[in-house]
Amino acid sequence: DRCILDLFYENGRWVYTYDESAVKVFRSVVNYSMYRGDGKLGVRYGNGSGVENNYEEACEWFKSSADNGNAEAKCNVDVMYEYGKGVKQNYDKAIKWFKDSADSGNAEAKFNVGIMYFNGNGVEQNDDEAFKWFEDSADSGHAEAQFYVGVMYEEGRGIKQNYNDAIVYYRASFN
Repeated sequence: DRCILDLFYENGRWVYTYDESAVKVFRSVVNYSMYRGDGKLGVRYGNGSGVENNYEEACEWFKSSADNGNAEAKCNVDVMYEYGKGVKQNYDKAIKWFKDSADSGNAEAKFNVGIMYFNGNGVEQNDDEAFKWFEDSADSGHAEAQFYVGVMYEEGRGIKQNYNDAIVYYRASFN
């Protein structure tokens, strides 16, 4: 199965890790419309592993995978828009992609939406919204989100100040 083979090439299990070979396998996965090959190509183009680094190409592969429902790829597209990697920086598009990925259950995307509201990047700063997104991500086990929920309980931002709850979330974030 090509999906298993791509993991062997990517992680070096049972075969030596050859970045160029992994890229060839990912391309064949895309050609056969198999799940996640396009997202993996996006990662390869984004970090220059097995191919020349090319953020524009990475973003196109991520979008292709995102259009096929890959929540992780959606999260990668939003990061590209947030930081202007391969596309013009656009916070409106970033938040749209983050929320779309978050709605698919992606804990990292939920955390990133929380960060945007926490800092006011591309959206109006809103502690209540930030807390909501952080808590949702934290409930999925996202350690950074758990830490931020702890901060918000400690400082009384977006939620009534509660040092005991802050400690619970701080501890969870370090486990």
